[in-house]
Amino acid sequence: MIPSDLMVQNELKGRIVGFQKNIHNLKSEIRERDDALEKVQKRHLLEEIEWFELINFLIADQTESSADSESAEKLVLCLRTLEGIRKKIQRFLTQNEVQQITSKTICEEPDHIKVVETRQDSSLPTNAIQEVLRQGYKWKNISLRKAEVIAVKN
Repeated sequence: MIPSDLMVQNELKGRIVGFQKNIHNLKSEIRERDDALEKVQKRHLLEEIEWFELINFLIADQTESSADSESAEKLVLCLRTLEGIRKKIQRFLTQNEVQQITSKTICEEPDHIKVVETRQDSSLPTNAIQEVLRQGYKWKNISLRKAEVIAVKN
């Protein structure tokens, strides 16, 4: 080989190494941005869940009848509006593949369940979920909020 060929070859090797470094840096930046985006999406979905539960609470809380007919009509209109909002949020959560945690035992999905209390109950097997105190949700198998449960310990 002549010296100019070696120089060209070394220059090409240097450029290839530079490109490889650039590719590595770009991949790292993409991973960081994906992680940041996932955190934002998770936070947004959790906010939607909180709105959904608040509206469910408001609807359930408005079951008492009002004394005068005008107030009763306003209440019915309010409940219809809340029900419409609830349905839209529920559709949004479904479209974004947000799922309620529906395990019957704490062993089924231990990463998505937080046991806050244990009780003895001979009618249920050990590790069965006796009561759900706060509903849990997951998205893409990531816990948005763990289910808070009372579990059976015999």
